[in-house]
Amino acid sequence: MEVSVGSGHDGSGIVPDSLLRCQSLRSLKLVLPLWKVVFDGGAVGPGSLTTMHLKGIQSCKSSLGTLISSCPVLQELRLEDCYFDLLKITANELKWLTVSRCIFDAYNEVVISTPKLLSFHYTSGKAQGCFIRDMANLVDASIVLFNLSPHNSSVGAWSVSEIFKGLSHASSLTITYLGNQQLSVEEHLQYLPIYLNIKYLRLNILLSSECMEAIAYMLKHMPDLEILVVHNELVCYSIIEEHIWWTSKELAGGMLNRLKEIQLGNFGSSNHETEFIEFLVKNGRIAQDHDGSSLHQK
Repeated sequence: MEVSVGSGHDGSGIVPDSLLRCQSLRSLKLVLPLWKVVFDGGAVGPGSLTTMHLKGIQSCKSSLGTLISSCPVLQELRLEDCYFDLLKITANELKWLTVSRCIFDAYNEVVISTPKLLSFHYTSGKAQGCFIRDMANLVDASIVLFNLSPHNSSVGAWSVSEIFKGLSHASSLTITYLGNQQLSVEEHLQYLPIYLNIKYLRLNILLSSECMEAIAYMLKHMPDLEILVVHNELVCYSIIEEHIWWTSKELAGGMLNRLKEIQLGNFGSSNHETEFIEFLVKNGRIAQDHDGSSLHQK
């Protein structure tokens, strides 16, 4: 079932209660800007629903989380342009989850517990307050990070390390960081787990000398990485640039032993970009033999 209507004269409406309790419903798509979902705990939800797509919906308190929890066979959930005071997703059968351009209350955390999830795409704000639980079967994931607070700040409990921990089982991972504050090892990555399954990593990031060190630190935690894609979201050209040696000695030593392909996009000719390329070559298998491995500049 697909419902797409304009909002009422006051700019809002309430999703019909009978629709959210329909037991024969298997697929539901609601495109209802500013409309609200009101669903009380203990209510009987759509027990046969396997696919849910909500766009523009507002959730009153914990209504959406309660609704999702009442769908025991839900396998695909897509949330776009929605607003939540509180979001807790508990879905034991969920396999595909997308949270895109959603807005959350600044003081409430986002908790996601989905033990059978295969694909997770999170392109909303507040990734720093996102706690991911039980994603042992995760295959493909992508996240967008904005400004991050250090782990010892007043919001330390919502450190970005929580979302990195939750994604540690993925075999394919895309991270986009568009914050003004540089990604730092000491402030953001101290508790980074080992990614034993990851084969493909794409980083869309604003490159700097400090950021290069953070990337190198991340790669140290991905021993079986095969394909690395780094896209510079901003290139700063300078005729005269101070030489900065950013690579820590402890990061050297052939740690990228399984790397087969490197793709670099939008790179300039700054010292730290050149040194980053040298670091990849020196620490990867590419420097040790010529078994078809390759490095591409795009």
